[in-house]
Amino acid sequence: MAFKPTKTQQQAIFSQGATLVSAAAGSGKTAVLVQRVVQILSNEQQPTPADRLLIVTFTNAAAAEMKERIEKAMNERAAAEPENAYLQNQLLLLPMADICTIDSFCIKLVREHFNSPEIALSPDFKMLEGPRLENLCQKTVQALFEERYAAQDPAFERFVQATGSEKGDENAMRLVRELFDFCMTLPHPEQFLQSSLNKLKAPLPQTSFAQKIFLQLQKAAAEFAAQCAALLRELTDDKPLQEHYGAALEGKIAAFNALAAAADQSNFEACRSLLFSGAFAKVNTLSKKCNAELKAKIRQFVSAVEKWAKQQQKNNFYAPLQELEQERSDALNMALVAAELCLAYKNKLLFELRRLGGLTFSLCEQMALELLCQTGENGQPAAGAELLARRYSEVMVDEFQDVNDLQSAIFNALSGGGQRLFAVGDVKQSIYGFRHANPKNFKKLAKNALPFAEGLSANTLKCVRLNSNFRSRAGVCRFINAFFAAFMSEEAGGVDYAGEQLNPKAEFPVAEGPCCEIHEVTYSSESCTRQQAVAGQIAEAVTEILGREPFLRGPNGTLRKAEPEDIAILVRAKTGNGELVRALKQRGITARLSEGSLFLKPEIVLLQALLQAVNNPLLDNSLLAVLMSPLFGFTANELAQLRAQNRSGRLFTLLLQNRAQPHCEQALQKLESYRRRAACLSVGALVEEMIRLENFEELAAGNYGRAAAGNLLYFQGLAQEFSAEPGNDLNAFLQYLENINTEAVSAVEQGAAGGVTIVTMHGSKGLQYPVCILANGMNHFNHDKNPAFLGDAALGFSFKPINPEKNKAEEPFDYLKLKREKQLQENSEEMRLLYVAMTRAEELLVLQLCDTAFEKKKQKAEELAQTAVCGRLPAEKVLEGNSFGSWVLAFTALCPPGELYRYRQFGYQPTELAELPPAAEVPPNPEYLAALQQAISYQYPFTALHSLSVKTSVSQLTHQKAARSYCATARPAFLSAGGLTPAERGTAFHKFLQFANFKTAPQNVLGEVQRLYEQEFLTLAEAESIEPAKAQQFFKSALFGRIFKAKTVLREKRFMLEIPAGELQEGLPPELQSVPVMVQGAIDCMFFEPDGIVVLDFKTDRIKDDSVLLSHYREQLQLYCRAVEKMYETPVKECYLYALYTGREIRVD
Repeated sequence: MAFKPTKTQQQAIFSQGATLVSAAAGSGKTAVLVQRVVQILSNEQQPTPADRLLIVTFTNAAAAEMKERIEKAMNERAAAEPENAYLQNQLLLLPMADICTIDSFCIKLVREHFNSPEIALSPDFKMLEGPRLENLCQKTVQALFEERYAAQDPAFERFVQATGSEKGDENAMRLVRELFDFCMTLPHPEQFLQSSLNKLKAPLPQTSFAQKIFLQLQKAAAEFAAQCAALLRELTDDKPLQEHYGAALEGKIAAFNALAAAADQSNFEACRSLLFSGAFAKVNTLSKKCNAELKAKIRQFVSAVEKWAKQQQKNNFYAPLQELEQERSDALNMALVAAELCLAYKNKLLFELRRLGGLTFSLCEQMALELLCQTGENGQPAAGAELLARRYSEVMVDEFQDVNDLQSAIFNALSGGGQRLFAVGDVKQSIYGFRHANPKNFKKLAKNALPFAEGLSANTLKCVRLNSNFRSRAGVCRFINAFFAAFMSEEAGGVDYAGEQLNPKAEFPVAEGPCCEIHEVTYSSESCTRQQAVAGQIAEAVTEILGREPFLRGPNGTLRKAEPEDIAILVRAKTGNGELVRALKQRGITARLSEGSLFLKPEIVLLQALLQAVNNPLLDNSLLAVLMSPLFGFTANELAQLRAQNRSGRLFTLLLQNRAQPHCEQALQKLESYRRRAACLSVGALVEEMIRLENFEELAAGNYGRAAAGNLLYFQGLAQEFSAEPGNDLNAFLQYLENINTEAVSAVEQGAAGGVTIVTMHGSKGLQYPVCILANGMNHFNHDKNPAFLGDAALGFSFKPINPEKNKAEEPFDYLKLKREKQLQENSEEMRLLYVAMTRAEELLVLQLCDTAFEKKKQKAEELAQTAVCGRLPAEKVLEGNSFGSWVLAFTALCPPGELYRYRQFGYQPTELAELPPAAEVPPNPEYLAALQQAISYQYPFTALHSLSVKTSVSQLTHQKAARSYCATARPAFLSAGGLTPAERGTAFHKFLQFANFKTAPQNVLGEVQRLYEQEFLTLAEAESIEPAKAQQFFKSALFGRIFKAKTVLREKRFMLEIPAGELQEGLPPELQSVPVMVQGAIDCMFFEPDGIVVLDFKTDRIKDDSVLLSHYREQLQLYCRAVEKMYETPVKECYLYALYTGREIRVD
């Protein structure tokens, strides 16, 4: 269907020059952006080459979609005008247009100017993120702190003492990093730090915090004084009331006037004195007969005044000015150190990044801005910066409400101070404050813009409002409009909803009933948890919706029934949604989890537990988890019997004490095997080995679904990335996993396609569904109530120091004001998030409220609704809400159910299976009984093969046939008295011969060992165990001379070979001898000579008798030869054992 723009959409498409588009949910902003690009590229009268457009989107996926839609539209335009050479040329230039994210653009810009003084990077720099960046940042801040400790700076030591903890200086380091991360979202970090320090240096009454308090006091005092005067006028008709309350109310008017005057003069102590004077306290109740209604009114007023005065005392005037100034002076001293550490950390991190040839995304954006804002000696923009700023004829930015201050400055510089900027966004959908998105950047543009009108110059910033909604039914839009008209304002939500109402334009066939429902669900905490009640009732609601008569838009103007894929359940968090999936599954409904934390997936939990048990088997919880998993297969009874021997002992100790039991022995051997691997492999290689050896992918897919394999692969990638940094061992990796924000790492999408979608509210942005169910709105907002660090671009930064005398954290004045500001901003964002969630619905919106009781909450909601003025609640009351449900219940009090929405009440009880009556005794069917007896008596024909695995290794076969007294029993390092075991030394020598450079090693064995250690092929212990004399002996042998001359030499050549079972196990019945068994192994060395292949295996066994060594390994070498001949179809002419202990070559016949 061809796109037919509305009048306001046409204004956005054809607007000249600086333009801001405020696009409400479902208003078709993407289509408008595409059509604007097509219009610009097709305009021959004002030619703009395609490669002079910069189009920035929020995500890579959005950029790819935008590029695809523009290409399609341009191709259609060119196909309609095949003779138009201008369009054909634009199509050729279109692939060179910058349609990308802000990160991609900045990377490109920095790479183009890699050699400029501001950048000074290698042109092939890599972007660091994830484990590798986290590890680098942690090491950098640790090194910085070590330097300061060594300098013995008293100010630094006081800072650590004030911001650290009993456990160490981790909190102090974290604070420095948080301050740095916040600064990196601002256009000029050094200026911000200096400005913050200046704010702390200013007298408290002159700060913006205090000035805001003074203005609020003046406003409140004026309002209270006016109410007092009105009450006094009413008292003239009631003499008892006038005699009792008149003087008190007149005194309060005088006190309010004095308070207003003191606030006007910014007199902090005068205001505090008045507030604590008792002038605003309650008045004794009159017991005489009087006008009861007026008396109640006065009592309510004086009670409200007293409550307000106490709040002022507690929140703003809790200490004398002198104490507060001393508090701020101490905070300034700490802030000076924090600011200096922040800048030192930045310089140190930049140095390390340049050394590694890497860069972070935030520093890349900082460098991009520096390039764009370079100035010459005269203070004017440098020629290079001016050239960059003129590169693009137009800069188009989607989702502008979600840019941070730094990104806003970049766009401003690129667009010539905003003159060539086309920004699209919606303040009501700004929900990424936790990523430092600042909707004030959009609001600032909107405030400076003029409403769109024909004839405005291109340099004039114009605002086009797109409020038409092409997504949702009119009933959904009406409910959303009524709801947010009551709650959303400039103070609560960031925008006055009165001018933002949705105008429904989508066409739907008529359907009966309201399009919105509120479900009140009560449950008993004794019968189920809240999660179970939420999930159970939603599953019932989904079942009921699927069973309804047709109500969704179908083909050709018809109605159709709902299908599972029509329904989306919107939740607050990625975690804890397993109950929803289970509840739906119990009702035969498939569900799809679109998001979730990787580290909460069962397959990753199990893999982490195995890593923890290998790193430290004395951790009972981790060891117990892996022992009871399919990896080890212990039953509860087995572990209970072990624990019964010693209830307080370590589980690992119990395994050692019961080593004679086969299952315990197998478990210990497996742990020891992984411990040895952990000592010599990188973390990435160890995780890869675990996944391979334990068949983790197959196990996880069978137990947890197909997405589990993808999660394992992602986790393996994290481990490999972490391993890239030298010195990162298993213990460091596990510590890293404890410290990172695991919620931020999403798992692979789970579930079958086509089912009900379970998605977070944040994840639903940009999506739409016919039916949306918002899961439990009664969950409280989950905000950090006592953050260690607080930062605001306009107000500065602060943190909560520890008072060494009281040994507890204190909240300085500036910290308290910043915390309050943060709380208001977070609740405003919650309001916007609710708007985003509601506007995802096309035809049916369901809001679920689930709690054990609603009476008190409804009473509070009624009280809140009574404060509404003209149907709108006061912003300060709205921002006191602690859940979506508190707002929804207040809305039901303001606007009773009816045509706008249905209010439904449910009492949830977990479904219990009915007790079945006893079954009547029925005689067995003779025919079935005979078949069952025949099946029970069946003998498995391959019983004799039970002792032989379908897949085995050459080394296993060798050791099975060797005497147990001979086999080297390598112990893990944590059980060894010291150093490497003989087996581990042998492994080290094998690794040396595997990775050594055969051209240079013979001349300098020690130098080669050092190289392998530095490049992490060998650990320090392994490198020290290499005996240079034995290596030199091999390099001087005749066999090595032949290797050196050979054209092709292969080392550690892996193979898999199919062998008949009869060759591996004696005494098998004839019919089983031909059953194939897969044998795998690795050949130490093989080299090619003109007349055949020579196979060589190194042995470190301390055996002097060649015949004994040969008898142990002959069959192994014969299997090697057989595998080589099969792989290369070339005969093996010779096969050797080389005994490193004796330095002798032993030919194998």
